[in-house]
Amino acid sequence: MDSLGNYRVYRFGLCLLPPSWKPIAWSRVISFTAIAMCWWILLPFIVGGKGSRLLRLCFLFVHLDIAACEHLLLRTACTDPGIVLRSSSPPADAEKFRLKNGRYPRSKPATVNGVSTHTWFCGTCLIWIPQRGFHCKTCDVCVQHFDHHCEFTGSCIGERNYGLFFGAALTASLAGLLSTVWIVLFVVELTSISSEQKSVLLKLTEGLGSRATLKLVVLAFVMVLGMVFFFSFAGLLLHHLQLLRENITHHEMLRGTWEQSSGPPKSAYPKRSLVEVLKTLVTDRRPESELWSHIQTPGGGSGQV
Repeated sequence: MDSLGNYRVYRFGLCLLPPSWKPIAWSRVISFTAIAMCWWILLPFIVGGKGSRLLRLCFLFVHLDIAACEHLLLRTACTDPGIVLRSSSPPADAEKFRLKNGRYPRSKPATVNGVSTHTWFCGTCLIWIPQRGFHCKTCDVCVQHFDHHCEFTGSCIGERNYGLFFGAALTASLAGLLSTVWIVLFVVELTSISSEQKSVLLKLTEGLGSRATLKLVVLAFVMVLGMVFFFSFAGLLLHHLQLLRENITHHEMLRGTWEQSSGPPKSAYPKRSLVEVLKTLVTDRRPESELWSHIQTPGGGSGQV
């Protein structure tokens, strides 16, 4: 559908497919490969009754967190970010402000909560873009309260899926931390089995059994991957916490909207708190989607995305 830009409807409007599926596929391949390698090494140790209760609990929490992260990432990618439906013809007031050279105006005067500003016109969608909205060139749609285009999910992050994105980043950070702790606990418990005066590396080699060198490389790789995930997503979370505190979006920060006075003061918009963002994960209450009336099954049924 042209109104959805590069998005595609899946299963009669129950969800959307983002323009690019490759980031989602590659992230699944990396995460599931790391999990499979850990199972190959650690599962016999845990199932055999050698692992402590703490190690088994860590094993459980790691997998629960990874499952939650995968769920939130898929929902972030396949949820309507707040797409503004494009028009087949420009609005009447756009014709009123049309320039002498035949082009449509870039903006028109507007008022936001009593503050004078302007509204941008999108020449692709032929609509006045809502305040804090933006036309994403990758997805080819205008998105309400546009934050950024996420390369990790291949979709836009906007008003309706920002909470899901924040939850996915939080669980991904925890998954990296818990997986690293899990491997450290495994190494500690494996080396403490033998009371002989040997080096830690020698105890690990004996405890891992066959293909010990390969298993050591795999453990080191998964530990480094876990730390990369933890620090990367923890930094991302801190960045967005700062954005929430300053009441700006990532896109507005990059464009310097407030510093250049090309937009109304931040006080003109209601400030979102961290609690409100996290509530969307629990209550699943998001702003209504314009696609609700646009995407319908031939039989008259509809599904919200």
